[in-house]
Amino acid sequence: QNGEGKWEVGSWPVVDNDETTVPNTTTSDTIDENGTTLTAPVGTKTVYFTNNKGWSNVKAYAWNAQNAALLGDWPGTSATKAYTNDFGEDVYKVTVPAAAVGVVFSENGNDQTVDITPADNTGYYPTQQNGEGKWEVGSWPVVDNDETTVPGTTVPGPSVTTPVGTKTIYFTNNKGWSSVKAYAWDAQNAALLGEWPGTAATKAYTNDFGEDVYKVTLPAAATQMTSRQLTSLLLTTQVTILTLRTAKASGKLVHGL
Repeated sequence: QNGEGKWEVGSWPVVDNDETTVPNTTTSDTIDENGTTLTAPVGTKTVYFTNNKGWSNVKAYAWNAQNAALLGDWPGTSATKAYTNDFGEDVYKVTVPAAAVGVVFSENGNDQTVDITPADNTGYYPTQQNGEGKWEVGSWPVVDNDETTVPGTTVPGPSVTTPVGTKTIYFTNNKGWSSVKAYAWDAQNAALLGEWPGTAATKAYTNDFGEDVYKVTLPAAATQMTSRQLTSLLLTTQVTILTLRTAKASGKLVHGL
């Protein structure tokens, strides 16, 4: 909470509303030593890893269905730093053949994750250690490698450039609010979702942490929105999830330019 008692927010991009998965369907046929035809994916997968444990040397080890090492012998190859996320954690990436069926990230062979079944353009992060001392992982979808921004679409006018279309905005209800409302306004301070507190957001899905994620669609001309007692924030045309980071607040929000 800031000094006004409003909740600051973090964000991350959404792939296909987190409600669909894009399968890897590209394959090629190979023949093993026994003359058996094997169908294996072709191409590559890019896999991401959030170094939220502060490992000094992130390595990635991968293998295929025949247990052949794909990134060199253990502990594998050094992952490449891709960017730093909104929480100040370095995110690394590694490209593996599409035939990879397993990946392990480690601190140069010491601390390590459990075996991960890699999905293309998917990120993983350590959560808790299991009985063997290996780190369980969570995952998230990666949009444009999280390294690019989707530009807005605008149309020219005689004096004002006005965005067209709509924006779909997501909100993680990780504080268990009983009724999530969304209020939005444009550059002229005109309410776009009805008078305060706005319209009820629609539940989209439940995330990996058991938290309900809601969504609301608003005109692209919207410049700001709030959900209950959130801090006002500028919106982009990029589909974004808004995530609360601390406890529930109450009271009516007052906004201004």
